[in-house]
Amino acid sequence: MMTYTTWVVSTDGERARIFELREPADALRELAVLEDEGTPAGRDDGGPASEPGKRGRVKDVRKAVDGKLRRLAESLGSHLERQQRQGGYDRLVMIAPHNVLPGVIGSLSARVRRVMVAEMEADTIDDSITGIRSILPF
Repeated sequence: MMTYTTWVVSTDGERARIFELREPADALRELAVLEDEGTPAGRDDGGPASEPGKRGRVKDVRKAVDGKLRRLAESLGSHLERQQRQGGYDRLVMIAPHNVLPGVIGSLSARVRRVMVAEMEADTIDDSITGIRSILPF
């Protein structure tokens, strides 16, 4: 029976935890944590986005959140592409909340998407390794 190295990525859009599973009965092993190191919330007219009474505050906060997700998704996508080309994993499982999952998957190359075996909508970024392992479909 052939075995595959499976990577499991849990992300919330600001942070991504990467785990490895070598055999179906194995426990997950945490390999890395990637974090967005971007700038804080945007500005609309030279003042902080969080300053009370400023117009455009909600829009700027939303842009900042979208920017964080985009930066993390791009960084994660590059990392996964590089590692897949180097033979780091054969299969990929992506776990993220429903509002984050499309943005993360959209940043992945076709090569990486081809090895994705599951997409799961769940917020597991702070879950234990055992908790994440328990929701995997295999």
